[in-house]
Amino acid sequence: MRVPFDVAAVRRDFMELGAVILPGFFDARRLKPIVAAVDEHWKQSDKSPLRHSDFDRFETYPTAWGPVAEANPLFLTLRDDPDLVALTRAAIGSDFTHGVDLVMYTGKGKGQAWHQDCPPDDLSKFTVNRLIYVRDVDPAQGALVYVPGSHKFGRIPPGGNQDPMPGEVHLSPRAGTVAIMNSLCYHRVTANQLNEPRVSINFRVQPPNVAQDYDKVAAFRGGTYDFRTEKVLDQR
Repeated sequence: MRVPFDVAAVRRDFMELGAVILPGFFDARRLKPIVAAVDEHWKQSDKSPLRHSDFDRFETYPTAWGPVAEANPLFLTLRDDPDLVALTRAAIGSDFTHGVDLVMYTGKGKGQAWHQDCPPDDLSKFTVNRLIYVRDVDPAQGALVYVPGSHKFGRIPPGGNQDPMPGEVHLSPRAGTVAIMNSLCYHRVTANQLNEPRVSINFRVQPPNVAQDYDKVAAFRGGTYDFRTEKVLDQR
């Protein structure tokens, strides 16, 4: 198996920066069947964003599809790709369990507010976003913005849902890019200004000491939200 990355560098960057960005990790030509499936599902879907009671305050509006839960072989093969498994092990160790696996669409005028994907109370516990970009993301479709090293800072500070934060980095990934990110990193997606949806795939995992539902509570700048109960736990 070809391992197209420096294992030591991946481990260092994940530990120090909380994120590893690898352009060209997958050959864009290999992803064409995935792109076709993603586009077909978008055409057939009702395009309703994820919405829960009281959730609008966080201005986070992705539309989600779970092809792995449907046992779609294209997405199962991609999730279990040997190089992706090796990359994951380089970042967090050999033992991990699978979490939620979703294709995330962001429609015109929508984005995702600053957030952390799990409770920031214990910095030793986190989930890992393994983001795969199957087509180029135009900057106007929504940049991935994160603050390197913020997985060490604790709870995300109060502020506006899309207000800039010191040290933030903007990324507009090209097809084939993989981003491995500690879910405690402060991150957001800027609003999509185009008609075409912004698309990413997230094959989330967690270390063995983290429960599979640990990502059901997320911290935003305006408060904390529990996706299980569909309730705002606190406001800031």
